[in-house]
Amino acid sequence: MTGSCLGDAQTITVTIDCAAQTVYDAVRDPVRLSQWASGVEAAVVITFAPDNNQGVLDHEVYLPDGRRVKVPMRVVPLRGRSVLTLTLFRQPGTSDDEFLDDVQWAQRDLEALRNLLESY
Repeated sequence: MTGSCLGDAQTITVTIDCAAQTVYDAVRDPVRLSQWASGVEAAVVITFAPDNNQGVLDHEVYLPDGRRVKVPMRVVPLRGRSVLTLTLFRQPGTSDDEFLDDVQWAQRDLEALRNLLESY
């Protein structure tokens, strides 16, 4: 998008004080998903990449209006902790303000996941 200060993609990163496998398992757990990912009830279906040992948590969100949103996501170990990254792509027709809202929403969700996992 010409003139956009945000660009077409934003990557959000959080460090979580627990093992990468714990983060990986929590993200893929459909029961725990609703404990940290706000708005998942609005999604028709969320499908994850096949189970793997590389920390790949890519997923697709199928929205009620029929749109499909691809979300690259990774968790990597770092000295007993984890670094979780999620990349959001600007959806067609999304203004800077709307995209910034989406980025902030995703940031809050990842922080909620961190708080949930670090509370155990």
